[in-house]
Amino acid sequence: MEALEPAKIKDLRLSLGLSQDRFAELLNVGVASIRRWEAGTSQPIPAHQEKINLLSIQQTTSEGA
Repeated sequence: MEALEPAKIKDLRLSLGLSQDRFAELLNVGVASIRRWEAGTSQPIPAHQEKINLLSIQQTTSEGA
């Protein structure tokens, strides 16, 4: 699975209107993980990347509606 760019993760979270805490809850990870992903110091595991991709697809779909 292709790595997600830190800016794309943060942009998605912000476009969904979510705090880092709420985004972490949705993905079932700690807020520290969200901070590291957005800072580019670590990457989400494939299972979390898949959830992020699904949220991105849902966001794109809702914008187009």
